[in-house]
Amino acid sequence: MFLLSFARVIKFSLQDIGRNIWLSLVTIIILVLALFSINLLLVVKVISATAISAVKEKIDISLYLRTNTEENRILALKAKISKLEQVKDIEYISQQAALESFKVKHKNNPEILQ
Repeated sequence: MFLLSFARVIKFSLQDIGRNIWLSLVTIIILVLALFSINLLLVVKVISATAISAVKEKIDISLYLRTNTEENRILALKAKISKLEQVKDIEYISQQAALESFKVKHKNNPEILQ
């Protein structure tokens, strides 16, 4: 009984597809486009989530202070910033260390070093 009714469903389906071939093609194309759109949106969501998390991990902030700022105020500011939960790491570079790093970085460019 089940096989007979299944065979009838297949027979009538094929007859209907044959009669309305353009309608069947358009329906298939619309279904394919809908599935493609859904998959594309899911891929965009995954890529954007990955990109956002990568950007969150790589945020660097450089803070430049005046040259006459006292060392104890700098260390107090460093301690205050390190207490923030969003901050992973703090690196304090003194003025002399920054100058040495700059000289090493630009040693091949004498115009900058003058």
